[in-house]
Amino acid sequence: MIRKLLQDHYSKPFSKEHAMQLSVNDELIQSEHNLLGDLIETVVPREQRVAVAVNQQIVPRSQWSKHVLKDNDRIDIFESIAGG
Repeated sequence: MIRKLLQDHYSKPFSKEHAMQLSVNDELIQSEHNLLGDLIETVVPREQRVAVAVNQQIVPRSQWSKHVLKDNDRIDIFESIAGG
């Protein structure tokens, strides 16, 4: 599901002047978002529970809006799966 949202959102044209290259779940994208929280809001539905790692370090949800992304960061978004 996240892969489809990435493809839908990042296939639209935008100004590449301020864009950085990011890897999100192994998909290379060009993004104008410099904060992790802004990026997550564009690709993950608000009601979906996810965990996020940047460069293999888990970033707590409370830090998403403060975490500054850098060119070539690797972001992994993990969907929560209910089960027992």
